[in-house]
Amino acid sequence: MTSKMKKFILDLMKQHNIMTVATIRNDGYPQATTVVYVNDGLTLYFAADNDSQKAKNIKRCDMDEQPDPSTMAIISVTPKVISVINYTLGFGHTDLVKV
Repeated sequence: MTSKMKKFILDLMKQHNIMTVATIRNDGYPQATTVVYVNDGLTLYFAADNDSQKAKNIKRCDMDEQPDPSTMAIISVTPKVISVINYTLGFGHTDLVKV
């Protein structure tokens, strides 16, 4: 990833704090959930109730999860690939960027 692209992504993340997390349910069907996130660089963090379908789906995956002693899980996601949509470069322009 170029430093210019990383700056572009981080600048976008300063403007927004909502993302969609896509997981696979235990029946094999996809589930997409909108969550509010915070970030530290390109690492994203969001909270989920331990009993939620989203948290159960994630627990079956190889994602990093740091469970809170209460009923909440704080989930950390560090992407390996980011799909960047940049309309300043044309309608629907997308770059697939390896982190």
